[in-house]
Amino acid sequence: GLLMSKGLGMVALPRLLVGAGSSASMVGSAAYMADITDAVPRFRARIMGLQAMVLGSAWVVGPLVGGTLAENYGAQNSFFVCGVSIALCSLGYSFLPETLPKKKLMGDAAVGKDVTLKEHGRMWWRDAKPLLQSPDQQALIALTASNAITGGVFMSVVTLHANNVWDAGPSGLGT
Repeated sequence: GLLMSKGLGMVALPRLLVGAGSSASMVGSAAYMADITDAVPRFRARIMGLQAMVLGSAWVVGPLVGGTLAENYGAQNSFFVCGVSIALCSLGYSFLPETLPKKKLMGDAAVGKDVTLKEHGRMWWRDAKPLLQSPDQQALIALTASNAITGGVFMSVVTLHANNVWDAGPSGLGT
């Protein structure tokens, strides 16, 4: 996607896919942490703090690595490395064991019954609809979305500004 993009249209779809994958990863990670820390509640804060530290350090290390790769091997190759890294991370997620008991995992579905994607969607909508109709939840969703959009815009604007004002290259920008 981004590796071979020649225009805005070719950039938009991969960015949407990256956003969807990132969202799923963050939600899944938080749920997984909540599940596994139920067994050791007194260590919950320490475990969650360590997770936050690792995620936060990615914002420091990522631009450094990305800028170095872009400067030494070209910007397009940085996207290739990123794509391979995402694929390996996704593969790693597939090896994590299930943390919910089978009864809780199945929800409304009968144990042993295969649940179709359409049934999953219907169950999800039944659970999500009251949340999405709540004014409090709508406000939280709007705040979360605006924070993410602001972050994306900020990264783009700062990068463009630094390039225009200081003629900064990829390693100077950390992109």
